Amino acid sequence: MDDSVRRAMKEKLLEDARAWNTDSSDRSFMDILRNAIDLDPSYVDKFDGSLGIDSDELREWCAGRSLPETFSRWVIIDDLKKLLEADLSQTTEA
Repeated sequence: MDDSVRRAMKEKLLEDARAWNTDSSDRSFMDILRNAIDLDPSYVDKFDGSLGIDSDELREWCAGRSLPETFSRWVIIDDLKKLLEADLSQTTEA
C-alpha cells in the first residue's frame, strides 16, 4: 500500500476514534479496532505492551465473540488515538 494512502487511512481512523464514545455501538468499536489492526499489524504488539491485551483477546473482540467492558473500551480507543497521533506526527516529521 502506498504511504500516502496508508496515511490517509490512519487520518480517517483517527477521526473515527475521536468521534467514538461510550454510547457508540458495539459494531463501531469492533470496526475501529479491526481497521487499526488491518492497517498496522504492529498495533497488536503495542496493545499487548501498553494494556496487556493479548492477540487472542483482540481477535475475539474484532470478531464480536466477546467485548471488553465499557471502561476498557474507552481506554483502548484512547490508547489507539495516541498511537495514531504518534504515527501521524512521525510521518509528518520524516
